[in-house]
Amino acid sequence: MEESCNIQPTGMINVVGLDDTKLNELMNFSTKSVNEKPDDLSIALHLGFENRTVAGTVKSIEALQKNAKSFGAKFVKRLAVSGAFHTKFMQHSRHTLEKAIHQTPISFPSHLVLCNFFGRPYKSVDEIKTGLLEQLTNPVRWEECVEEMLLKQHCKEFYEVGVGSTLSKMLEKHARQLSCENKKTHRIDSLTKKKKKKK
Repeated sequence: MEESCNIQPTGMINVVGLDDTKLNELMNFSTKSVNEKPDDLSIALHLGFENRTVAGTVKSIEALQKNAKSFGAKFVKRLAVSGAFHTKFMQHSRHTLEKAIHQTPISFPSHLVLCNFFGRPYKSVDEIKTGLLEQLTNPVRWEECVEEMLLKQHCKEFYEVGVGSTLSKMLEKHARQLSCENKKTHRIDSLTKKKKKKK
């Protein structure tokens, strides 16, 4: 993805408090105000609760940040990232990723795995390959993944694996009655082993 980031200055910004209709109006107004194309801003992450991350050219991002409050946004924050991930601006990296996916042996997982691109569990190895490739230039459907876990899979216990607590906080906002425990490990098998000991 680094090669895509080096083509032109791009970035991402978090916007809270606007529904998608109002947010699209803000994006269109912002790109137009700086003489950029309408699709130079797009939603990159659907995080739930009128919480979206928008990505695009730096010029358009700056315009959106300036205009956000006048459109009713409650909170805006630029993200410390080097590119407009999950948008058309990653297209230059698509061929490299597609080649890597094609060369990598992939088996269907023994546990249910949700896909950012589909917003639901994978159904086949072909879907895994498609999902990995398409998430590069399409938005992350986190909100739909959470709804899948809560409403269809009826998950009750959540763990955030790795450093940080960003996902835990987002999940608790989505469903306040839930709690998500942080596990500062990169080994998912360490969770399953502890679970077995409790039984």
